Amino acid sequence: MAHSAAIIALAGLLAAGGPEADVATLDGQTYSGTVAALNGTTLTLETSDGSESIATKQILELTPKSATDGEASADSVAVRLRDGSQFGCSRVVVANREATLTCPDLGDIKVPSGAIESLRFGKLDAQVRRSWEEILERKQKSDVVVTRKSDILDRVEGTLDTISDEAIGFVPQGIDRTLKIARSNAVLFAVIFAETNERSAKPLCDLKMTSGDRVRLKKLATTEDGNLTGTLVGGGNVTVAWSSVRAIDYSLGKVVSLSSLKPRDIEHTPYFDVDWPHRVDRNYDGETISIDRKTYSRGLVIHSKTSLQYRIDRDFRKFRAVMGIEDTVPSGLGDVDVVFTGDGKELMKRKVTGSDKPIDVELDLKGVRDFEILVDFGGDLDISDHLALGDARLIK
Repeated sequence: MAHSAAIIALAGLLAAGGPEADVATLDGQTYSGTVAALNGTTLTLETSDGSESIATKQILELTPKSATDGEASADSVAVRLRDGSQFGCSRVVVANREATLTCPDLGDIKVPSGAIESLRFGKLDAQVRRSWEEILERKQKSDVVVTRKSDILDRVEGTLDTISDEAIGFVPQGIDRTLKIARSNAVLFAVIFAETNERSAKPLCDLKMTSGDRVRLKKLATTEDGNLTGTLVGGGNVTVAWSSVRAIDYSLGKVVSLSSLKPRDIEHTPYFDVDWPHRVDRNYDGETISIDRKTYSRGLVIHSKTSLQYRIDRDFRKFRAVMGIEDTVPSGLGDVDVVFTGDGKELMKRKVTGSDKPIDVELDLKGVRDFEILVDFGGDLDISDHLALGDARLIK
């Protein structure tokens, strides 16, 4: 009898295990297996070759193999936290400067209201998107209620008192009483909370949900029942089922896309009288970068002759990219000489033509302060010399 109970208990533990997942690491390795355990420092993965223990500081991303994109609820409240988290909630209650956010995939989250950047109740469409972004970019010294009339957003400063299912309690500046704004009021678009001087904890990862939600966590671990539990950078705990997880992104601060950095110096020498400034995250047709029919959402496209110089201040260990002539170039055209240098020392020199297969570039940048990419003229003037660096990134 005791033997049967032990077997049942073991079966329960196995059933509560994590999903099959792919794990990409900083050193360029990819592991596949079943997630056995996860905490703030270590991932244990059961692979076909046995158990693998991987330090979370070495992980770029963990992706469950069963992950599929879902849909966000159309009538949810859009929440933005100051730590970078963005997610939808079915219910929001604020009282005594504490918020309770009820979310389909995250459960009930309790955070200080100062951890919230904004709560958007209205639909965000093309007519007001830019106006909303401009309002969010402002430094908010007081709480704000944002209203919408037609395609115009207006803001009223004051102090947010309470938020319930029925109404928002708000004291506008210059008025000594609390006004009740019905949540059903058609002109109510959003509320923004005043900025605070509180410093956030260091993030561990971004938890990306199948719904499109994203939460930034300082702690994340598996539970005994096979789910995940985490703590937001801005405070508050979440419990998440693996089935709701699209990916766990550990790359925060470890990997920087080169396209997100502004070159310290740019030198462009056209062959004829046509300037070809380099393109960021797009090709010269304004489309997604493509090399050998594979697309890259991040990267650079550089025409000969161009030099891009970056000050990276010895912060990175590696540079990685996929290099080739961009696919918009007619087959076989394009001929450039590419030179990568670090502090004036040649790191790699390579001729790249339109008939070449994509080239995986990996450079050692240890101790390098100034990093330069030179795309020089090749053997056929500058005709179709569109060099692409797909997923070009710096790794700490």
